[in-house]
Amino acid sequence: MGRILDIDLSRKEIKEKDFPDELIDDFVGQVGIGEKIYYDEVDGKIDALDEDNVMLFITGPFTGSSVQSPSNFQVISKNPMTGFNIAYANSHGFWGPRLKFAGYDGIVVRGKSEKPVFLHVNGGGAEIKDAEEFWGMDTKDTEDAIKKEIGEEKASVACIGPAGENMIPGACIENDKGHIAAKGNIGMIMGSKNLKAVAVHGNKDIPVHDEEKFKELAKEWREKSTESPIGQAVNSYGTASFTGQIHEMGDLPVKNFTTGVFEEYEKLTGRYIRETFDTKLRTCYGCSINHVHEVEVTEGPYEGFVSEEPEYEDFSNLGSNLGISDPGKVVWLTDYVDRQGLDGNLAGAMVSMVMEAYDRDILTEDDLGFTAEWGDEEASKKIIELLINKEGIGETLSQGLKDAAEELGHPELAVHFKGESNHAHDSRALWGQFLGLVVSSSGPNWEILGLDLMPDSDLGIEEPVDRFDPEKKPKSARLSQMKKLFMETLGTCWFGSEVGLDLICESYEALTGLPLDKEKALKVGERIANLERSFNVLNGFKPEYDLDISPRLLEAPINGGAEGKTIEPYIEDMVKKYNELMDWDWQTGTPSKEKLEELGLDDIKADLY
Repeated sequence: MGRILDIDLSRKEIKEKDFPDELIDDFVGQVGIGEKIYYDEVDGKIDALDEDNVMLFITGPFTGSSVQSPSNFQVISKNPMTGFNIAYANSHGFWGPRLKFAGYDGIVVRGKSEKPVFLHVNGGGAEIKDAEEFWGMDTKDTEDAIKKEIGEEKASVACIGPAGENMIPGACIENDKGHIAAKGNIGMIMGSKNLKAVAVHGNKDIPVHDEEKFKELAKEWREKSTESPIGQAVNSYGTASFTGQIHEMGDLPVKNFTTGVFEEYEKLTGRYIRETFDTKLRTCYGCSINHVHEVEVTEGPYEGFVSEEPEYEDFSNLGSNLGISDPGKVVWLTDYVDRQGLDGNLAGAMVSMVMEAYDRDILTEDDLGFTAEWGDEEASKKIIELLINKEGIGETLSQGLKDAAEELGHPELAVHFKGESNHAHDSRALWGQFLGLVVSSSGPNWEILGLDLMPDSDLGIEEPVDRFDPEKKPKSARLSQMKKLFMETLGTCWFGSEVGLDLICESYEALTGLPLDKEKALKVGERIANLERSFNVLNGFKPEYDLDISPRLLEAPINGGAEGKTIEPYIEDMVKKYNELMDWDWQTGTPSKEKLEELGLDDIKADLY
């Protein structure tokens, strides 16, 4: 394996360390190794924004290789809003491969700089450089400015915008002009360290154990991924190719989840975008699925505006959830949110909460300084500006989604899991998805898929499970978590990795020379799930915290594809059953001694017991 950079911003010290090869067998890479390094590095009780906290940028074994979509990297730390969750955020583009080409598998950042700085990492090492002139810039301008500063146009820059600088809930890290490490409020950590950006580039080769075998398997991987249903769908129309089906099921967020019907949804579909707007391919490194495009708006008030094509999450969070049906407005608003370094999920949740409050006369024009009607993208921008600057209603919003709603005296306005924004879906329509977001240890996050509509032969589930059947969801949540967390170790995009675990394991052996089979892969995922849960418990987590769910999400939708369905009578038993299947104590949340011993987590067992 490669090397790890260890950078102390307080002392301005840069060290290189050997990659922890002893962790590879148990954790493979990326989220597994990154979270274990983080667990070992920090006192679990530390405040996430304390300068003694650390954060990691880390790649996986396939990052930068020749398999399909090998572009993934993750940023890992502690969630500053919940105070107990371990946090990891995925991103794609070119940053991860270029870190590998610089000769490093990861970067550990500790301490806090007195003044804003950025890191410049290349094949010759790393530098801590002054970033005061870039502080206050939006993310895309920051990328351009830092590339010019270091004289390397082909560098990749991961950076925060004003949201991260001001440590706003939902602050994220942006790279390669539109790729987002969004979850866990991870941009707040970077802002707390006065770290504006990390620029990476290099030209080193990635070692391959059996080059001929790996070449054959990588070719097979690419062929299978492009033939898979999800590969074909996102290749044709991007992630918004699913908007129609999502709306039909009642899974599309509409006007802060107050209705399950959005009559104008067709304009927010990938088909409409690609058949109406001018598009140009902007693919990630090594990807032939090609779902990422640049678009030029060709109709409406933003005709001529050019930006990256929004993902489904943007068309839902910053479109239907705000009552905006004009796709050009969504393109414009998404670009603004990305430039601020703010997660679109949180931005949409905050704005829709304010718009509903305005619609119900809880907030007035006098309170806001402007009108905030559904569908008004300019009002949406104003609300986000106030949030980022902590001014007016933004000061209330900056407390976080749940606390802001409670201060307004209407907790039902906040659509949340454990105070965090919901994921671009009305999960009342998909109960496996709902349970997965509830119990995700890094969550709410897509570490548990729930398998409502996606049978998976790797897990022995050959048919879709009734989306409203509460009995089978705990088992499918556990199984899908084990697989998804293993997949998060690899360094590949999920859209390009639906090729079966047997092929992935065989490719891993050819790449690294290390043995891996499907059973062991799923055990890696289970080990990571127990590591995450143990970290959270040591930080004060209790299982009942998973039942801190927005009142609105426990109500039955009034119309749409999930009309009349409510998970409320079943959710507590579903969460308890999931904990039982995981062998986690319901009273304390703690994994059993036997489970930790089975997984070889003896050091963690000693910490817990």
